Amino acid sequence: MNRIDRIRQGTFTLIFVWFSVFTGLHIDFNPSPKWLNDRAKQKWEAVNLDESLLQDGDLVLRHARGFVSDAILSFSTQSPEYSHSGVVRKIGGKTYVYHASGGEENVSNAMKRDEIALYCHPDAIFKFGIYRLDLDSTARQKFVSQMDEYYRRGVEFDFDFDMYTDDKMYCSEMIYKALLLATNNENYIPLSHVIEKPYVAIDNLYLNDHCNLIFCFNYD
Repeated sequence: MNRIDRIRQGTFTLIFVWFSVFTGLHIDFNPSPKWLNDRAKQKWEAVNLDESLLQDGDLVLRHARGFVSDAILSFSTQSPEYSHSGVVRKIGGKTYVYHASGGEENVSNAMKRDEIALYCHPDAIFKFGIYRLDLDSTARQKFVSQMDEYYRRGVEFDFDFDMYTDDKMYCSEMIYKALLLATNNENYIPLSHVIEKPYVAIDNLYLNDHCNLIFCFNYD
């Protein structure tokens, strides 16, 4: 086992223990903002994101503030830029983001569907990027429909980061598996490994030949 693998294995363990202990002791504690106050609304409006340009199935990656998010950056093998991932879903003229999260942000652990302004809340994250996959219309619809199904089922966040189970999934795993079903291509999104254990690093989702940046913003 090389030094990088030992570090990643240790980080997996630390995050799992931290989530479990913290959530157990502070079940009602949730520091993640639930709305935008006037100051936050002004900061979000200054982003000047044209939501009409976004499509169902676009990926929204973010670097959130906090210890866990910073620790997750170490899982990326090419560019430790983002700590969380979600998928755009347009409903009733509004832009939402599907994403799997747990612990302090989401004590229910069930998959979330947040408005994009909340998902990219100025007080909760450092920056975000929106990326588009080169899916044809059929594959894109299958991808989005699978995310709809995960949300309908209330799939929970996977604290074990176990790729071999489907009843619980972490954020990038959920996207990877929905894309696998949509494209029927195991190589569409590459996997990373730690001690021969596969996982989907955040940078696996966007640093590949199928994904292109369409918008990014840094609050700091």
